Amino acid sequence: MFTKKINFVVTAFNEESRIISVLNSIQPFASKIIVLDAGSTDNTVSIIHSHSSDVIVKLVENPYNFKSRINSAREFISDDNDWVMVISCSEFLPSSLGFLLLDKINSSKKLVGVDFYRQSYTFGVPTHSKKFHYLITMFCRTKNYRLFRLSFWNSTHSRMHVESPVNLPSSRTVLSLLPKKQFSLIHTRSGSLNDIESKHSLYSSREAIEMLSNTKKPSLLKGLFVFLIVFLYFLPTIFYNKKAFIAGFYHAFYKFQVQAKAFLHSQSD
Repeated sequence: MFTKKINFVVTAFNEESRIISVLNSIQPFASKIIVLDAGSTDNTVSIIHSHSSDVIVKLVENPYNFKSRINSAREFISDDNDWVMVISCSEFLPSSLGFLLLDKINSSKKLVGVDFYRQSYTFGVPTHSKKFHYLITMFCRTKNYRLFRLSFWNSTHSRMHVESPVNLPSSRTVLSLLPKKQFSLIHTRSGSLNDIESKHSLYSSREAIEMLSNTKKPSLLKGLFVFLIVFLYFLPTIFYNKKAFIAGFYHAFYKFQVQAKAFLHSQSD
């Protein structure tokens, strides 16, 4: 029996087809489950309430910025020493990883952050393997952590990602799990190309607004440059098959969309 469990913060928008599988994957390891819903127009919220009365649902305007996610969920987390993990509805927590995480956070009082590898799949094929990059960042002090103790969360440097840096005093430790298959988070981009396009359209608009609110100047040249970098980042998996190539191209185009939308917003003001 584990004394400590995890407060899961789940981001959702029109996820009626997969919200239950996400909730089922995290429920055995959860102290609390807080769903931040971006205004779903399908049956996502009613399905959650039918599934469990213990799941907290909060309507939020922008659940995509990491800092906004944590601040929106913080009112439901009773103790700043509790453990927090943000998870999207495109992710699935294998039980082998869940039990390992509980074992780690219950066996060390000094531990304040845990990271682990995430394997992505798009249209059913593996895309953009990051194992080499992950192994390199394991040795970086500024590495971001997927699971962290709330009181050590570094809110200043949290961005629009699923991981966050932590404040790390000399008396505390962090842990990065080796990228083994059974201990990796599963990230699946499912649905049709239209589904991916609609999500990218929403996310890029929100990210563009966030960029402008942080007084960052948009640049179409930067958008083109980032497009190229992201496309190269997907190498060599974009040549795995045609589906992987399409996925890589769409993710690269998403980054261009952010810059383009921010640029157009700035010109209209």
